[in-house]
Amino acid sequence: MTVIETSPWIFIALEVALTGGAEGTSIQVDGDRSVEFNNSILADAVAKRAGIDRFDFQRYYKGSDARRIWKALDEEYRLNKPWFTPERWTDLQDERE
Repeated sequence: MTVIETSPWIFIALEVALTGGAEGTSIQVDGDRSVEFNNSILADAVAKRAGIDRFDFQRYYKGSDARRIWKALDEEYRLNKPWFTPERWTDLQDERE
């Protein structure tokens, strides 16, 4: 997932890596299999749905953690709500309570 370090942090795409990612190497992305989101997705909303306190963007998630994140990302994407609207911020605030 490509994250933009804005405030709040957002996801803008789901990318499939071809190669790389080891320390000191670049990740080569398969553009034909990657997806840019129509509405960027709030990272905090995905974390909450996935049962994660906060994403560690230096971490590699796998197994059940990765599947929960994937499911949460899909649920957020299907809301089809822009992340940058006051309505979405209110929704997220209500979900936290």
